[in-house]
Amino acid sequence: MTSARAEDEFRRIQREQDNLLEENPGHHAAVYRRALIFTPFAIAFLVAFSWTLRALLAGNLGALIGCVLLGLIAFALSYEGVAALRDLRTQPMRSSGPLDRVWTKSKFLVFGKSGYLLLNRRVFEIRVDTSMLMESGQLVTIEHWPHTNIVVTLHRDRGSSSMD
Repeated sequence: MTSARAEDEFRRIQREQDNLLEENPGHHAAVYRRALIFTPFAIAFLVAFSWTLRALLAGNLGALIGCVLLGLIAFALSYEGVAALRDLRTQPMRSSGPLDRVWTKSKFLVFGKSGYLLLNRRVFEIRVDTSMLMESGQLVTIEHWPHTNIVVTLHRDRGSSSMD
């Protein structure tokens, strides 16, 4: 009876491995890395923004351009930093359903490409080779961090069409 149970468990794991499209074993380190990179830069840009805002309020209209630019950059960095810090206090979650959209895009200028998935109004960054295996409408389950959307695992669900 134990060998039958072990065999069933082996088959279940094998089915999961067959449907596994992407796995990110360093996902926890990626969350820490984002927090360590974005948070100090966000603080630095918030300080610079407050300095230019003070100059603008003192009557220096030339500080307007710097204030707007630094404010936009500080907002973007703060958003990413806070999302990473929030993920440090949570656990990965699962999202399932049909893919709304799959696409690839160049990163910065022409230095590499990334694949992207849109699932339940959330955008996830995946490897390009994985995105080539995906199509819109395909049923997937993604285990990911809730605020930064860093992918832990990506599985193709049963009954889903495959492009093998």
